[in-house]
Amino acid sequence: MSAPNKAVRAKAHPQTTPLQLQMTVVHVWGADIRAESFRCTVRVDCRWRCPEDAVDEAMANGADVLDVEWRPDWVPRLTVLHTTAVLYNAPARFRAERDSEGVCWINSTETMSVEVAERFDLRIFPFDVQDFNIRLRVDNARTIEPILAGEAGPAPLAQIEADGSSLPDLVGVRQGSAFYRVAKLGAELHAALVYQRVSLYYSTNFLLPFFAITSCCLAAWSIHWHSVGSRLSLDVTLLLTTAAFKQSFSASLQPPVAYLTLLDTYALGAAGFLVLAVLMHATVGFMLSECDSSGNCLLQPNLAARIDGDVGAFVVKVDEVMLGTYGVLWLAWNVLYMLRAGHRLRSAQAAFSPASAKKSGFSPARVCLGFATSNNRLRADHGHRQVRGFDLGVISSDTLRI
Repeated sequence: MSAPNKAVRAKAHPQTTPLQLQMTVVHVWGADIRAESFRCTVRVDCRWRCPEDAVDEAMANGADVLDVEWRPDWVPRLTVLHTTAVLYNAPARFRAERDSEGVCWINSTETMSVEVAERFDLRIFPFDVQDFNIRLRVDNARTIEPILAGEAGPAPLAQIEADGSSLPDLVGVRQGSAFYRVAKLGAELHAALVYQRVSLYYSTNFLLPFFAITSCCLAAWSIHWHSVGSRLSLDVTLLLTTAAFKQSFSASLQPPVAYLTLLDTYALGAAGFLVLAVLMHATVGFMLSECDSSGNCLLQPNLAARIDGDVGAFVVKVDEVMLGTYGVLWLAWNVLYMLRAGHRLRSAQAAFSPASAKKSGFSPARVCLGFATSNNRLRADHGHRQVRGFDLGVISSDTLRI
């Protein structure tokens, strides 16, 4: 007689007792604003009470940790919602054990890597905050609850491994920036990971060059006022340089959205000030009628009739007023821009604060500074082997989405 097959097919009957569950976000990578998605590896540990009529079979076949072929009659069907691709799904592993009261429990561990669709709000890019939403649903269970860990009490429903959840240009997940909640209806767990962008890269490679290029326009006033052509030549050159720099930057790192980001606002403001400089220098040219080789100029007849005194002194006075006005406006624009960016950033941080999350029904998730371990449950060894791709810009939304 052949040996009985230990792999028993899963039955479709619903689990009547609550399913104990813990989801661990092992790894986050591959955030892509163009595809509006990110990739993550999650490990799900489940624990449920074995039916009385299956205790003997479970203890006979499932107590051996090394027996990877055993499968109980009922197993949870896990689904990560809003996935666009399943990158890896390790076979679930099961183990049966008795607690101190003699009750038989079945433990399972399943690890999966998926690509999750995410909608990004980039209005305050690059001074932005972003939430990554991972929703896990158990299709064939009625309710879920935390795993009981003996005298230590219930384990958290969701935990994040900080070492595996860091991204290149975002501040990594830390305590107080990861939350979870359980759906009111059905067995669904929603985890939200909050990231804040490190804006230093964009500030030094985009904002600072734009500031320097536009500030160089002030040097045009060092050219004598009667050389209007030389001034306009410098202004237009700087304007074309700005347009080329903005186009090259947009092709590589600028998020492709249909609205203006804070980065776009600064670029348009800088270009606007260059156009203002062109208009100011052109105004001086329109005031002049002609200039001889010695630099002596005549005003336009309708303007000359109103001016008493030296023409050069009048033009110099107008030119100085334009220079001062331009410098003050340019400085004020930069100050107001930084104040607005700071205000928008603080508003986004407040929207993702623990107090705001609590109002939306979220609870703080455990953030493990090292890779989390589990002493009483099996663990798959996959999830830490992916190469972390460059984050193309995972940006901001205003509230934790339900």
